[in-house]
Amino acid sequence: MPIYTFYNKRTKKEFDEMMTIAEMEKYLSKNKHINQVIKGLNIVSSVGNRTGKTDSGWKENLSRIAEAHPRSALAKRYGKKSIKQIKTEQVIKKHNVSPSLIAKQNDLENFINNPEHNEITKGWKLEVFGEKAIKLMNGDIALTIKNQQLEFISV
Repeated sequence: MPIYTFYNKRTKKEFDEMMTIAEMEKYLSKNKHINQVIKGLNIVSSVGNRTGKTDSGWKENLSRIAEAHPRSALAKRYGKKSIKQIKTEQVIKKHNVSPSLIAKQNDLENFINNPEHNEITKGWKLEVFGEKAIKLMNGDIALTIKNQQLEFISV
């Protein structure tokens, strides 16, 4: 049932009443000293998207699902990423190369233990990934964040 706003000319006061449209028309015809006040509509809507209004518990669930499915769209939005993952994504995007072509998890572990004799330090992988990875491990370069992007800097 709608709420109508009225103005009483005698008391010079504004007030609200809830009634049907038929009741409102009858009320105004009986009370000539009262006028209806036309006001803007009260529209209720949301701003943003569905996930912007979710509580932290739901976001935590989304984060766990994202971790279980690291290549999903959900992972891109809610997944936690290490510096290594962020930098790898930047290299992949820059060179348009699949991450599995550069290195698998065990290749990276082997690289950390023995950087000189590893698949990552041969051929095109050396140019795309290996050279900077070796410099980073040797302390010749470091990572910094500039304009929300990871960048290499000389040390």
